[in-house]
Amino acid sequence: MKWLEKIIDKLIAVLPATSVIGPNEMGVRVTCGKIKKTLGPGFYVYWPLMQDIESMEVINQVVDLPPQTAQTKDGHDVVVSGALLYNITDINKALFEIYDLDKALVVVAQGSVLNFVASRTLDELKQSDEVRTELRREVASDASGWGVKIKRAFTTEFAKVKSYRIYGQTTTLPLENENG
Repeated sequence: MKWLEKIIDKLIAVLPATSVIGPNEMGVRVTCGKIKKTLGPGFYVYWPLMQDIESMEVINQVVDLPPQTAQTKDGHDVVVSGALLYNITDINKALFEIYDLDKALVVVAQGSVLNFVASRTLDELKQSDEVRTELRREVASDASGWGVKIKRAFTTEFAKVKSYRIYGQTTTLPLENENG
């Protein structure tokens, strides 16, 4: 009976298959390893032996930026976390120019936050509008070839902390007062 299952599987592989791209998605038909056509929402038939249909959501999406500690230009330890609001503008680039878009956006944003914090004093960082504007601009610049538009950047947490490095891991404690 195993031989019959194998024959049926081989026959199914050469028959046309179907794919549905939802109203919040776009897709790409790949034929023999080459991008052939950008697809909007709808019902599609393709030949699995030679073709594949890749799709992803293109509507507004949010990616969380986990908390990270950084040191300001004047030597204060702070913790910063946030989020990015983005949408896909070019499905081909978003699918084929970057491996894991959300992860890449997080890494790029965290690097931008670290550089921004290190180049400012604590007093300068308290102007949160500038932090969000600069973060959005930096990430948008770094992700320019990925087919995304960074619409907004948010800071969800910004606090002065005391960091202690113990055996290669950083521990942060919130300060009870400014003189801490």
